[in-house]
Amino acid sequence: MILQTTEMSKTLAQELETFANDRGVITNGKITAFADAYMNNGDVDRKEADTLVNFYADPHLKSENEVTVYISRLADKDTVINGITSNTDYKHYDLIQEDYSFDEFYNWYDYFVETESYCNVYRFYK
Repeated sequence: MILQTTEMSKTLAQELETFANDRGVITNGKITAFADAYMNNGDVDRKEADTLVNFYADPHLKSENEVTVYISRLADKDTVINGITSNTDYKHYDLIQEDYSFDEFYNWYDYFVETESYCNVYRFYK
């Protein structure tokens, strides 16, 4: 299951700003606006995506002892994790795989084009 929330990662924009600045790119803070627009499907007819409510209510998930969850790198992972552990019987979790670091790429464009996950992968269990 891939989960998204309307709460953007509190660190992502600054990570991207730092990444760009370290490579001599002057962003004037525009990366924060870019990340917000990307996360919320652009500026026109913006539709906020929050799939946590569906996760809480899914009867099939309630019957499972564990579930693997992909949390979007753009989302505030703490909001997602706290939502799951507070609103479901999944009270425990482990990070299975962390998303790539921006430092592994020459520029942020390569990160978004060459990686396919943009997610951190967690195992939640009862």
